[in-house]
Amino acid sequence: MKNQTGNRQTTQRSNAQTLTRGQFLDKKQLAALLGLSIFTIDSWVSQKREIPFVKMGKRVKFATEDVMKWIENNKQHPIP
Repeated sequence: MKNQTGNRQTTQRSNAQTLTRGQFLDKKQLAALLGLSIFTIDSWVSQKREIPFVKMGKRVKFATEDVMKWIENNKQHPIP
């Protein structure tokens, strides 16, 4: 789609908007969503800290509902 100036217009939808309840993310998807490295996600998982995860066999998955709650609970609000 082109805007009035003739430049191509892109529609950006945040990753948070596309997440639905009952879905799971892998480490790569979570890292992309949070803007972190896979190494950081691996560190958190190995130390069993920070973000909740589920082991599915040898794979580690992150429930989208848990991720969104974790993000909400970790928001820092400025002091007025």
